[in-house]
Amino acid sequence: MEGLGQNAGFSPESMTIMPLQNEGVEKNSREQLYQVFNWLRFPLMVLVVFVHVTGPSAVLNADLAGIGYYDLFRRALSLVLAQLAVPMFFFISGYLFLNRLQDWNWGVYSGKLKKRCKSLLVPYVVWNTIGILVVCFALYRQGAVNEIRHLLLGADSWKLYWCSRIWAGPTDWLGVTHAVTSPCLQPLWFLRDLMVVMVLSPLLWALFRYTRVWGLLLLLLGYLSQCLPVVPGITPASLFFFGAGMYMNMNNIDPSRWTWRYRYVFHAVTLLLFIVTMMCVGYDANGRPMISMVNPFFVVFGCISTINVATAIVKTGHRIPELLSSSAFFIFVSHALLLETSNQLTKFIFGSGNALMLTLRYLFTAFIAIATCVLCYWLLRKFAPRLCGFLTGQR
Repeated sequence: MEGLGQNAGFSPESMTIMPLQNEGVEKNSREQLYQVFNWLRFPLMVLVVFVHVTGPSAVLNADLAGIGYYDLFRRALSLVLAQLAVPMFFFISGYLFLNRLQDWNWGVYSGKLKKRCKSLLVPYVVWNTIGILVVCFALYRQGAVNEIRHLLLGADSWKLYWCSRIWAGPTDWLGVTHAVTSPCLQPLWFLRDLMVVMVLSPLLWALFRYTRVWGLLLLLLGYLSQCLPVVPGITPASLFFFGAGMYMNMNNIDPSRWTWRYRYVFHAVTLLLFIVTMMCVGYDANGRPMISMVNPFFVVFGCISTINVATAIVKTGHRIPELLSSSAFFIFVSHALLLETSNQLTKFIFGSGNALMLTLRYLFTAFIAIATCVLCYWLLRKFAPRLCGFLTGQR
């Protein structure tokens, strides 16, 4: 994710925070924005892990009456709040993609893409290959040698690096439920979509240059309605949030100050939309997810509130430990490989006898995976820095 590296954002840029150099933004504002993005990396990455740790499931329906606090808690965290993480990383990546940019031309564009080959494409291929090897090892232990041969040598083997996994995604305003895909290592769909939207960035640049705010509003409508194209590598979220980051950078808008004066209004609206979204976790009579209709509104206001909350915390002087911030990208690419082991461990420790044990199992499955990733990252950075740089795109 482009906001996960050591320096300043999340691509590695958004996971790596880089000093912001726009001449239209005051020095103090640049420093504050740098600190806000840097502070957000690790908390957002924790939310990414919780997207993939849904806990032992209970029957989901629209009626919240009678549902235990465990199920309510895991819904609130994994199905609602955690959905803010990836759009935030797209936004940070879009903003930082134009970092230090004085002019837009094909030389600048090609130079940016070359840098992303090392920071995004190489980790994408390497970690997805590791994910494929893990799947093959699991099949080998089951004696499914023929399945391994078909997986690696079949006509669709190329999909392992692009769209081998598929599941039902959001339902748009027209009632169409879109399919969502990922490569073999599922979380890497973000890097895939990030690379695609970067390739398409000249189109976004032209859109904002010639239509100004109307182009951004068009993308916003497409995201809220979910009616923008949904194909492997392109989603409404990637187009809108990456585009919104680009637009703010192009127009010298500081995201940490943009809505600060009205932050309490945005917090109130976000809270209201959170409650409504929680009530819509489930399916309608036709089997379509109701959350699709309201969740985009919550995500937009939630992202604005997230930036305002981070800005308020940064103003108090609070800092995230450097090890945690710098390990964000490594957590992103590796956590999925550890979740099954972590889940089995917490199942053995806590069992599933009551709601309290289920809640502890749910939380510690994520915490153990995160702690293991941070430990592995620290060991690699200390004893094998070149390997660590290779695995994290030289962040």
